[in-house]
Amino acid sequence: MKITDYFKIYQNKFDDPGEAAYHGSLVPYDAIAQEIKKITFYVEYDNHLKSLPEIHHRNQVNSHIFKPRYYSTNQIGAIECSVPNKQVFIHTLRSLAFWFFFHYNKDVEISISYKKEKYINHCNGWKIGANVFIGRSESVLNCLRYLTLLNLGYPREIINKLILEQENNRLKQVSVSENDYFRRADEVLKVDHYKTNNPRISLINCIYKNKPLSLVQLPWGIDMSKDLVQALFEINPKIEKIGVVGGIGYVGSQAVSVDDIMIPETLTLGNDFLGYTVLYLNNNFSPPSHLLLSRQKRICSGSLYTIVPQENVQSNSYLVANNGGTIDGFDMELAGFVKALKNHPETKTSYVYYIMDIPEKGLGLGQTYYNLEFLSVLFSNVNRGKHYCIESTINYLIN
Repeated sequence: MKITDYFKIYQNKFDDPGEAAYHGSLVPYDAIAQEIKKITFYVEYDNHLKSLPEIHHRNQVNSHIFKPRYYSTNQIGAIECSVPNKQVFIHTLRSLAFWFFFHYNKDVEISISYKKEKYINHCNGWKIGANVFIGRSESVLNCLRYLTLLNLGYPREIINKLILEQENNRLKQVSVSENDYFRRADEVLKVDHYKTNNPRISLINCIYKNKPLSLVQLPWGIDMSKDLVQALFEINPKIEKIGVVGGIGYVGSQAVSVDDIMIPETLTLGNDFLGYTVLYLNNNFSPPSHLLLSRQKRICSGSLYTIVPQENVQSNSYLVANNGGTIDGFDMELAGFVKALKNHPETKTSYVYYIMDIPEKGLGLGQTYYNLEFLSVLFSNVNRGKHYCIESTINYLIN
């Protein structure tokens, strides 16, 4: 089997720097890529390849936990790759197809090992409380730490310094050991980590203002998000509130910028060929009048559409190019959450998102979250949309 069995690339040029930056975040660096003849993919939540020598991505900016992970083998021209689910697999193949075609004019043999498994199988010993926060768990915990330190009377200058240190350490790709401030905050929060063999699946329990919170790592893709929610209710059928925070690509008409806020009112389903259905969301998010961590941000509303990467579809927006303005933003998980939560109408939900890219303004992900210069500027600002979303959602869950 070859990559072209999944994606046939017909364009004869690839000269957009933003696209190159984004695809580069999903492919091995050039010295390895040009020698590759075969890739073996392991599609599973666990990464059993992590003991092998890892191969870095061509673009290492924002190389987060759901990126494909490449590893060396003993065979010349052969490498292995770990991806958590089918959506990440297809997403990765598309970038590989572009890269190999445009830069090396070659096809590559692939083999695929699928492991059928459930999220719940990775949740041994988990305790899920009545109030659940689904987001980038490290960022959520850091926000809780900042808030706790402020409540303890630490000066704002120290909190701002901690915020900037944490964000900039992400750019440097170093592991930050907890400092004395965070240790003090964790004692107050009674932080309890439930680690698994894979950072793609994690839980942190804590107590904030006498309210227990369960912080669950935001998944990637519609299947994993549905699987996650089903697992949560299998552990605790009496979840009262769920708050979701994530990032989106904005394509609506309202006057917003990267790092502003979107509150989805509806979820759009379907495509240009099947027609569209709009579902109203049970979204209890309400913009707060006052926050400790961030000042007010510009807020827009509208309809989100959950992208599902598909074979031989070379652009995420191709199938919805003629949606007539029905869609205001793209995410990767909301439809999975909504589908799984249909069986739990008694659970209250909140959804709020920070804008990561605005493609129609020439600000695709390659120009924003996969661009070191852009992130350096963004991460030097303590008034972050991410913090606005997280603190607002914390307030929703504890009140």
